Amino acid sequence: MTRFAKTAFLTVVVATFSTVVHAEKKPEQMSNETLLECVNVSNARNAVPEHRAIFKHYLMSEREYSFNQLSSAELEFKATDHDESEVEQTYKKQCQAVGEYLYRIGY
Repeated sequence: MTRFAKTAFLTVVVATFSTVVHAEKKPEQMSNETLLECVNVSNARNAVPEHRAIFKHYLMSEREYSFNQLSSAELEFKATDHDESEVEQTYKKQCQAVGEYLYRIGY
């Protein structure tokens, strides 16, 4: 294989893998509770700031949540003690890719 062919092959493999990874992380497949958790953990230090608003917008427009419901869930989350590193890990594992997906499709 030539150098160009190897590079092209690797590019296709990486692109395919990325598509598969993102295909698994769709908000339609997530429960309301998980999406609410994403709203709350998107306030973590390492989170993309826009993701919090994106998750809220998605819940209000697609899952018919009210602002009061989101506010109540946020107050409940803040009232409990959470380890910051655990919150960051939850964001990275469950929410970051979904937030990026929602951003790409216009939320």
